[in-house]
Amino acid sequence: MAYNYLKNLVIPRLIVKHQFKLRSFSTKSLNDTKEKAPSALIPVGLLVKPTMLSEVQKPTLWEKLTKPASTSSPEQRQKELLNEMKRSTIQDFNEVRRFNGKLFYSPPRLFKEKSALWMYNFHGKSLRNQYKELYKDWQGSPFFFALFSNAFGENQCRNWIQHLAPFDYLPVRYANVQSNLIKYWLQKIFIGKVKRSIPEKCWNEYITAYDNKFSFPEIGWNNKLVGNVYLIDDSCKIRWLGTGDPTNVEIENLKTAIKFLVNKNVG
Repeated sequence: MAYNYLKNLVIPRLIVKHQFKLRSFSTKSLNDTKEKAPSALIPVGLLVKPTMLSEVQKPTLWEKLTKPASTSSPEQRQKELLNEMKRSTIQDFNEVRRFNGKLFYSPPRLFKEKSALWMYNFHGKSLRNQYKELYKDWQGSPFFFALFSNAFGENQCRNWIQHLAPFDYLPVRYANVQSNLIKYWLQKIFIGKVKRSIPEKCWNEYITAYDNKFSFPEIGWNNKLVGNVYLIDDSCKIRWLGTGDPTNVEIENLKTAIKFLVNKNVG
């Protein structure tokens, strides 16, 4: 029941900032506060290409010994973390209600290659228990990327993926990113259920990752209650993105974008 309520019920901190305010949960409030989400018309992503983990230099013993100690106590850090998590969850839920589960509408066409920005270097264990790193293992050819942190967001991503049947040559990759260690380990425990939900041929394309960030505004994933999808080019730049459940117009724009991106890459 909670799932159905959430589905019928998002503001992109990506484009518009608003003052946080708790809202009434009445039906009247829902109808009165519905707004049309903006379109993602400018490139999103990181300005600098991430360094692959194998190239990151580990700190030396001297650097570890001379690193300044934290001035806050473990209890204080824990309290700050819990407060941040609480604010993030409440704000995310209010955003889902405000825009009916849609952070933004997809761009009508691909972002130009020269202005496109970089995707995060997500990494984790695949369903085949193999370690995967986005830039190390998936760079080199275009792919469709689904990003989510819960079943609701994953189902939204699947609503996009079901329209990709004519493009079976385009790899589909999944990242289930958790910012909570308990949820991360629960995902690992119930991994069998996840395996049953996707074809076996995709098991090595699905990773479960841990990252303690509560949002990724640089790539337009400001609300982890919903799922985001991306078209990633051969250099791991974000050329197109979507969120929530797709509209018919967005699906047609996605199909056109895939044809253009793949044909250019082949050519």
